[in-house]
Amino acid sequence: MIEWTCECAAEVYELCEAAGLAFIRKTTGGAVWESDAWLVREIRRTWRALLGGYVK
Repeated sequence: MIEWTCECAAEVYELCEAAGLAFIRKTTGGAVWESDAWLVREIRRTWRALLGGYVK
C-alpha cells in the first residue's frame, strides 16, 4: 500500500503498487472492491482524480 485515505470515513481507498503495476482498493462497510491492475502511471491519474472528487 502506497497511499490511502482517512480510515475515519465511510469509504476508505488504498493505492497499492508492486512490480510496475498498481490497483485501487475500496472498503465500504466491510465490503472490499479492487480495480484491475494497471500500469502505475495510468492508475496514478485515476488516483488523483479520485482524491480530487472527479471520480467515485
